[in-house]
Amino acid sequence: MRQNPFATIAKYDGDNTAIKNPRLLRKQLKNLKAKQQNLSRKKRGSNNRKKARKAVATLHAKVANCRKEFLHQTTAEIVKTSALIAVEKLNVKNISAYGGGHKKGLNREILSAAPGMFHQMLKYKAEEAGVEWIEIPTRQVKPSQTCHACGLQEKKPLAQRKHECGCGAHCTRDANAAKVILNWALSGNATGQELAGCGEVALAASMKHETPSINA
Repeated sequence: MRQNPFATIAKYDGDNTAIKNPRLLRKQLKNLKAKQQNLSRKKRGSNNRKKARKAVATLHAKVANCRKEFLHQTTAEIVKTSALIAVEKLNVKNISAYGGGHKKGLNREILSAAPGMFHQMLKYKAEEAGVEWIEIPTRQVKPSQTCHACGLQEKKPLAQRKHECGCGAHCTRDANAAKVILNWALSGNATGQELAGCGEVALAASMKHETPSINA
C-alpha cells in the first residue's frame, strides 16, 4: 500500500527528507465507528447514552492530543535545523470544500493531517527562533505543476506521484514541489537560476505539505 508523506523537505544542499504521515485518525477509525454506532443505539437522555457520548469524545480527544504532540515535535526539529523556511500559502478551507460525497474520505485525510495547524506552529516557532519565514504565492508558482529544473508547467492528477519532465528531471511529486518552493524563496523563480547571488543559505529548507490521496 502506497504511503504518501506528511511533508517533504527540500534543502539547499540538495538533500530531501520525507516526514512520515502518522495517519492518527485512520488508525482509530474502526474503533471510533464502533463507539459512534454504540452511541446511536442508546436511548436519548439515558445514563448509558451519556457514557457512550463520553467514550466518543474521549477518543476524539486522544487523537487530537497525539496530533498536537506530533506537530510540536516535528516543527521543533525543523526549526532547530534551519535558518530559512519556505512554505506555500495554504487555504485549507478551499482545498477541502469541493467534491461532494466521493471526496469525503480525502477531506477527512486533509483535516486529520491539520496542515493549517502545522504551518501555524512552524511559523511561530520560526519567529521565536529568529528563523526567516517565507510563504510563496501558491497560485502564481504552482509548485505541484511546475518542474524545478526547467520551469515547465504541466497539470498532474493527484494520483500521479512521480515527476518526470522532458528536460530530464525525475523525482517524486512532493520532492519536485518542495524544490520549486525553495528555488522561488531564494531567487524569485521556479528553477533557482539566480541562486549564486543568494549568499550562504546552506540551512535553507522548504516544505511541501501534500494533499494525501484517499487510498494512500
